[in-house]
Amino acid sequence: MEQVQGIFTRLRPIDLDTNFFDAGLTSRSLADILGGLQDLGLTVRLVDLYRFPTVRTLVFELARRSDPGGGDTPGGLPWA
Repeated sequence: MEQVQGIFTRLRPIDLDTNFFDAGLTSRSLADILGGLQDLGLTVRLVDLYRFPTVRTLVFELARRSDPGGGDTPGGLPWA
């Protein structure tokens, strides 16, 4: 979770539960962040940043996708 949060905080300090737009991020800055997330090896689309608009909800969604059992935690992910 810290690595994902670090990608966001390169542009603006943000905690785990603050909405990206409430933190002052824009569509353009989210497009830049998307590249950083993909550089971590994550399969993320820009629409995911709108559907899961906090670091916590995004990380849990990515963890859910990577866990065939549909677990709620990011355990076992190389970037968690």
